[in-house]
Amino acid sequence: MASPGSSQAQPNVSSGDVPHSTADVHSSFENCTSASDDSDGAHEELQHAFLELETAALRDRDAGLAWVQVDKQAIEAAAQVKRHPDNTTSGAFIFVDEELLLGYHITHARRLGASCAPGLRTDTIQRWGGPEPSLTILFKISYDGFLRTFAVCEIAMARLSELPSADIRTIDDSFITSHFRDLVTSTQLGFDRRDQRYLNTFKDISPAASLAEYMRVVADKIVRIKVNINEAGSRALTIYYPTKFWEQQLQWLHSDARDIADTVRNVLSNLQHGNFSSLWVVFPESRSYERLWLSKWGPLLSRDSPRSPFHQIAADVCRGNTRNSHHNISLASVDRKYTLDRAAIFFLTKDERTVALIGGAADEANWLKQQADDCSRAVFKGWVLPIPGSEWIAKETDELVYGIKGTGVPTKFIVAIRLGDYRQRCLLPEAGTAVRLYIHLSQKFNQRPDKPLIASQVASFVTALASGLSEAHSEAVKYFNVAQDRLQEMLHERYDDNDIDAQEQLVDTILDDKYLEIATPKIMSYIATFFRDADYSMPDADIDAKRRVDARQAAKLLRKDEHEDELDYRKRIIGWMSAQVVAGRAALNEKYGEPCTGIRVNIPSYRSANCAFFQVDAPLQPNWPHGWSQPPLQLIDMPLSAMPWKLGTYLDSLAQHMADAREVRIEYDVNNTPVKFECDAINSFNNVPDDSPMSKWWSFLLSFNPVSLPLAYDLVERFTGIRQFIDQGKFVEDEAIEAFRHARASKIFIAGGSSSGRSDFAATLVHAIKSGQDIAATAQSPSAILWTAPQNAEVNHAVEHLTALMPRKRIVRVYSFNLELRTLLKATLDTPPQLSIPERTSSTIERLLRQANEFQQEIFDEGNPATDPTSCSRQLRLEVETNPAQYPMMKQAWDLEESDPVTYRVNKRAYLEEARRLLSTFIAQADVIAATPTDLRILYDHVPDLSPCFLVVNEAGKMTEGMSLMPLVRHPQLPTLFIGDTRDAGPQAVAKKDKNYGALFTKQRETSLLHRVEAAGQLDFAFAGDAASQELEKIFEAWKNTTRRQFTREIKLVEDYILSE
Repeated sequence: MASPGSSQAQPNVSSGDVPHSTADVHSSFENCTSASDDSDGAHEELQHAFLELETAALRDRDAGLAWVQVDKQAIEAAAQVKRHPDNTTSGAFIFVDEELLLGYHITHARRLGASCAPGLRTDTIQRWGGPEPSLTILFKISYDGFLRTFAVCEIAMARLSELPSADIRTIDDSFITSHFRDLVTSTQLGFDRRDQRYLNTFKDISPAASLAEYMRVVADKIVRIKVNINEAGSRALTIYYPTKFWEQQLQWLHSDARDIADTVRNVLSNLQHGNFSSLWVVFPESRSYERLWLSKWGPLLSRDSPRSPFHQIAADVCRGNTRNSHHNISLASVDRKYTLDRAAIFFLTKDERTVALIGGAADEANWLKQQADDCSRAVFKGWVLPIPGSEWIAKETDELVYGIKGTGVPTKFIVAIRLGDYRQRCLLPEAGTAVRLYIHLSQKFNQRPDKPLIASQVASFVTALASGLSEAHSEAVKYFNVAQDRLQEMLHERYDDNDIDAQEQLVDTILDDKYLEIATPKIMSYIATFFRDADYSMPDADIDAKRRVDARQAAKLLRKDEHEDELDYRKRIIGWMSAQVVAGRAALNEKYGEPCTGIRVNIPSYRSANCAFFQVDAPLQPNWPHGWSQPPLQLIDMPLSAMPWKLGTYLDSLAQHMADAREVRIEYDVNNTPVKFECDAINSFNNVPDDSPMSKWWSFLLSFNPVSLPLAYDLVERFTGIRQFIDQGKFVEDEAIEAFRHARASKIFIAGGSSSGRSDFAATLVHAIKSGQDIAATAQSPSAILWTAPQNAEVNHAVEHLTALMPRKRIVRVYSFNLELRTLLKATLDTPPQLSIPERTSSTIERLLRQANEFQQEIFDEGNPATDPTSCSRQLRLEVETNPAQYPMMKQAWDLEESDPVTYRVNKRAYLEEARRLLSTFIAQADVIAATPTDLRILYDHVPDLSPCFLVVNEAGKMTEGMSLMPLVRHPQLPTLFIGDTRDAGPQAVAKKDKNYGALFTKQRETSLLHRVEAAGQLDFAFAGDAASQELEKIFEAWKNTTRRQFTREIKLVEDYILSE
């Protein structure tokens, strides 16, 4: 009997019919289709009466046969073999508490699962490569030739109290008779299809033969995977029932099929509630390939890391370590052979999300650090080219500035590094990166000045030394606070007593030890002689060792007391310094001499030379007295005294000039601040109070389960300006703004293409909010609105757009707060370093210097508030210059910096605090603050009074999940619009390009939060800017009219074929 819906063309699902065992027999069923078979043999087989043989005789025949446990060494060996992390076992049989699930057809049992028989079908997917290994069981009903998935059960294997076990036994009549009972023989479910090869396989089997005899034709043995659920219960199980089946497809099935689905669902419900203790997965062992099944199941059965390549990371989190960062999360134990390049749209647990997001960020930081370390150890061949016009020509002011006269030697160089093999090429830093080059050239030190110090130099020395000692004390306090926090954490987590004692001892001594460690080198350059104590205590030591002992004693002596007056402190330093003979000391770098500092530059004209270019300065003489500027050292024995006139020809033939090459080592620093803030964002949300609205929103973002659906807020009602703009028709998309009437946890997610007008919509929204009132605020007037985007250029474009919309509002572009502070405090703004181009030089050299200058200007402008008139420091400078009477202290600081530097340095701390106060107040009173996520996060630490009313996360599709949450760390309940393009290039995982590294969680890192929300069908609106976007909008509109679905971690990834059945 065909169902009413059978006339509809519904595709088959091939994944449920993939053979996995005996090659000859199972391949005959590989291409099963939905059509029925009219052969008489087929009908006769379905009428066979099950279990006609005498069970007592069967027990005698099969006496002594039992399950044989699989060798543990074989499991471990199979688990170590590299393979695809997801494996499917089609046609398995599921037992719950040793009872076979009801609904399997007798034909399906005879073929040991390799069939298109009607009735219950169960397939398993073994996922072992993710943060938490899992076993997924797909429950399907085969009716009238079509497969429909009606339930999916996912078991988090790492949460079970014990590992699954594996057994093998020969197919014997006693076991089959006692366990394969109540099989379906009904023809009301439709007919299965058998080809001639199947009929030939079973043609010698009598219709009255036992079920075991049929099975033995397919395989000799069966495998049992035993999973103990018991106390794990719902903690390890996630069960999903596809809405489409239960609300649309179920009604068209025959009552027998409906009974099977209802019965299995009832069993699964009891399983989840802990009413059953064990689950078996039974399938045949391949006759052709013994132990082939181990390649699929071995990792789930292994006792150690193959069970989960990231098990150690997960263990850190599951122990309650909710403050993971890229520093303390464990990555060393991960076997990178088993990395999984797949992103989870639906996370199973909070721990899994924490591991994936923090682990990905930590691993990227680890790779960047490893690249920098490898680069510093590598030796490159470099050609050092003196830049014409950079010679230190003697001037009258040299002795006042440096204490010595100019030497006339070059002070700037272009270093050409020949790009050799691919590995070395990858180690080099990106263009624009600040570097330190250690060049294998002799360095000549300048002779220290002999002239007596004048009064102004003594005052300058005292100021510099006092500042250095104050800095040493501040750094020591930071180390002390870190150690103190660590001690409290150890006490809270109840660490071992020995560890706690060691940490307490560290806390007691670290303040003094760190101060002396940092202060001693700062005092060394002021000591020409040493006290008798040092000479008596270590008479055989060299002079440097005695100086260091003396400097350490001086650091103790000159340490400022807690309540000491600033003037008294300076007098004490002057008294000590009057007894010293100030000397400039020459101390070589312990590794390769003093480094040449500079950046890697991009010079397009010479790309054909296959070289990397670095523009560097000559090393500065170390430990030069602080009263003078450090003079450049002289590089001697240079192979080239001048840059080659025909530079292009020279660079194209470097192989012929190997005698001019020198060994070069390159060091550079890695900026891990963004990664730290990403980890901090995830940790902050993990630790929000359980009873807060944000806790529910954070749980909802885990798997988008409607059970965790947070409260919705009407933002149109809150911000009156939005309602006004709606009434005036200023929003292009009325439907998009309607989503703000039911914003879940005050958060809105909108996607749109590049030509969809999404940025205009976001800017209009900001304009609307600032045009009305905020009824949730005490003062009614909306406070600052935050706008963020991942790149500086995107933020700058937003500032231009918003300024054009709201010319009378204070819209400030905020860069790194320290850079803003520096820009405000300096009397004269910094300018980029520029190379002078000699009048008489070759065209090739002139072109090189000009392009180097252009690149330096480009790097200088990038992220620099001094060159941006919209930056908060530049806007505040303009206000100070316009109204100097209102800012007398800042005006005084600028004047003194140029006219009396010594007095300025004495009072610099007070000027700095005033600048910090003015800058914080100026930012807090802004209407719109635009910054990158990292700069916005830094801003929170410096402007605690900042209390924004709204946040726009623009280009959210380009941000990692941690980065998009970064601006919400201090204000998690802030109404937020996440808007961007999910079809464009997403976040980048730079470690992915290193194939030998085996980066972790790269796909997850390349998946933005906006993309996850879209994939889960949870977008609030989608703009349509092109054909693809219009199709997306249609899909979205259809989704809005359907019942909200429930999702689990990976199930949505197979949702397409689940819902099409």
